[in-house]
Amino acid sequence: MRILYIDTETTGFTPGQICELSIISEVDNQFEYAKNFFLTVSSMSDGAERTHGFSVEKLKELSNGLQFKDIIHEIYNDYTTSTIVAHNAQFDRRFIETEFKRVLGYSVYPLSTFCTMNYYKD
Repeated sequence: MRILYIDTETTGFTPGQICELSIISEVDNQFEYAKNFFLTVSSMSDGAERTHGFSVEKLKELSNGLQFKDIIHEIYNDYTTSTIVAHNAQFDRRFIETEFKRVLGYSVYPLSTFCTMNYYKD
């Protein structure tokens, strides 16, 4: 069983773009890899920039011009064959799935999702 622990930083609250994507992959209880992607974005809300500290200009530098479409081949299979674990998983999934749909023209989904925020809410 594959589990992907994910975290995103985004351009705002409504599905815009992902500006940073961090992934830790575990397969059958064994660490597989950890990856962090900085991504070039077209704009950034003031609130998002205050929250994570990334400007459009800084992201262009950190990402070396990399966009979501450039990493899709690295994450597609793992994303669609995994259980996703995230804090506020609905938020992260909405952004990731919006990015997939923007690039591919169709929606993709993980096998299942576990949200640590909802689990520990009570």
